Amino acid sequence: MTNFSFEVITEAEVEVTQRGRKPSELVQALAEQVLSNLKVGDIARIAELTATTKAEQVTNGNQIRSAAKVANIRVGVRWSPAGVPQVTRKA
Repeated sequence: MTNFSFEVITEAEVEVTQRGRKPSELVQALAEQVLSNLKVGDIARIAELTATTKAEQVTNGNQIRSAAKVANIRVGVRWSPAGVPQVTRKA
C-alpha cells in the first residue's frame, strides 16, 4: 500500500493552469475593453458584433461568453431586433 503525502491549503493558495486554447485577439479585446468595465447590472450594446443571420448570432454570442470567461465574470446576452448584442453583467 502506498502512503500519500499531502497538505491542506486555502483557496487563495490554489495554483491552476488555464485549460483549452489561447483566446483570440477579438475575445481578449472584448474582455479587456468592454466586459472588465461593466458593473453588475450594467448593459453594454456592442454594435461591432451586429449579426444578420442566426449563425452569426451563435458565433458572436460564443465570443462574448468566451470573453466573459477570460474576464472572470458572468454575463447574459440578448439580441435586439436589428441583431445587435446587448450584454448584461450578472452578479
